[in-house]
Amino acid sequence: MNIKILRFNIILMSVMLLVGCAHNKETIKKDDAPPKQKKSSGKEATKISFHCEMNPDGSDRCVQASIYRAKPMIILVDRAPSLHEGFVERADVVEFMGTYAIRIIFDSTGTILLDELTTSNKGRHIAIFCQFGDARWIAAPLITQRISNGVFVFTPDATREEAERIVRGLNNVAKAVQPKKKK
Repeated sequence: MNIKILRFNIILMSVMLLVGCAHNKETIKKDDAPPKQKKSSGKEATKISFHCEMNPDGSDRCVQASIYRAKPMIILVDRAPSLHEGFVERADVVEFMGTYAIRIIFDSTGTILLDELTTSNKGRHIAIFCQFGDARWIAAPLITQRISNGVFVFTPDATREEAERIVRGLNNVAKAVQPKKKK
């Protein structure tokens, strides 16, 4: 078990070095600088994390998340992510209610964590932070029901091209992480 975690941590650190970290102690900020070079689709990596909305408790656990660029919505979220890209099995851009959405399919562990998260936090938001060259909060869907099948669909605050880039990066990370988990 410890070896699997160590392998995963090494891969995650490599991905983080490729993508870079952009967060501050007070709040995770958006990186306004566009990427200098367009990476080939095989080398793109996306970091994604799911943070549960929480009540202010005066501790360092809370982080302000500014979601949606056109009409920002500020919510307080837990600094520690409940889910991240290490649990992603596959991602797709799908047509959803006349627009596009990102569908993330989690592995077995991620499915259990998503089920627990959505069961115990109905009526709260899940803030989604993503680093794909740009680093920003891309969505905050409201939890209205339990999700027990491991499939999470959300409409991102991103262009279709950005959504496709996010999905390519997530699938590249999943390909790198999943074979390591099976050993």
